[in-house]
Order: sequence, then C-alpha cells, then structure tokens
Amino acid sequence: MGPRALGLALLLVAGCGGPHARVSNVRVEPSPTPGRIRVEARVENLGRGEGQVEAQIRLRDRRTGRAIAAERNLELRPHGTVALVADVEAPPGDYSAEVDAEYPPQ
Repeated sequence: MGPRALGLALLLVAGCGGPHARVSNVRVEPSPTPGRIRVEARVENLGRGEGQVEAQIRLRDRRTGRAIAAERNLELRPHGTVALVADVEAPPGDYSAEVDAEYPPQ
C-alpha cells in the first residue's frame, strides 16, 4: 500500500469511530405527566462519526440529596444535534440534573 492509499485509509477509519457527543443546556422542568420530572438537554455530535449514544441522566434533590438515575438512547448523525427530552419518574422535589453521553452505549 502506497503512502497515498494509506492516508486515505486512515481518513476513512477516522470517520468511522462513532460520534463524539457533547451535552449542553441541561435544565429541569415540570413534566406534564404526574409523578415525573422533565430533563431537557442539547446533545451535539462534534465529529464525523455517527451512531447511538447513551444519555445518562442524574437527578439530585437539592434538599434531601436523593439521587435518581435514568438512561435514554439517542441516534447522532455526523455534526448533528439532538434535543433530549426525558420525563423521569421522581417524587416532588427541588431537583438539579446532570447529563452525560457515552459512545458506545453500555
């Protein structure tokens, strides 16, 4: 394989590595469904790869410290953005949220 073919092969492999997800704009809202808390976030693919990521959601009640975890799978396209909207089962409370996205999904 010549240097040119090797370079092309490396470029193709670099694009096949799956998505490179970044989570931003995480916020907690009341859910329209009783007994649930809505978590919203923006999940952006910074890379050229595509595939499914697992969004890991962690709610924490600011008063009691109680933590609740949930997961959602999202499909990301190259350089695409997806809005995550998840209604997580939780008792009433004053919640903060953290969201991470992992590839490949666990």
